[in-house]
Amino acid sequence: GTSGLNLVTMEEAESRSRALAGLSATSKIVNDRVAVRKDGTQINVEVHSVVVGEGAQRQYISVVRDLRPFQDAQRRLRESEDRYQTIFSNIPGGICITTRSGEFLEVNQAFCDLVGLSREQLFEKQHSFVAGGDGRLQQFYDRVVANGSDHADVDVTLHDGRLVQLEAFGTLLA
Repeated sequence: GTSGLNLVTMEEAESRSRALAGLSATSKIVNDRVAVRKDGTQINVEVHSVVVGEGAQRQYISVVRDLRPFQDAQRRLRESEDRYQTIFSNIPGGICITTRSGEFLEVNQAFCDLVGLSREQLFEKQHSFVAGGDGRLQQFYDRVVANGSDHADVDVTLHDGRLVQLEAFGTLLA
């Protein structure tokens, strides 16, 4: 076969040669490197190398994986997370994400403003504290769990005694 050192820049080849020479028969090495394609373009790769044999029989087996698909997927995920966070943070309606038992996992600022509590205060509470103990919000939650989603106009008495009219939408996430 062809030496894997032919796939990398001269500086990379020298560094790789030194690293491989230091491997024992039970060692393996994993590195992210820049490889040079036949057309001269450089790409990021991950190289897994192991030593096989000893003495005159010593050989190196390397597997090279192109990192571009992984890097593209990471970039798309970051972009998607950024879009989600932008929408979640800037939408004028209050949004909260809770567990089935009503513990807050995430809230946007509009929800905090609506109920008059900070994010930190909400994360220490359950929805029943925020909306008082009359059970209307729990009934809404129960319908969401039973049906997968629900929509209701609900008058809710908040923890501070204020009565607010909410148009509530709920969807059960996996």
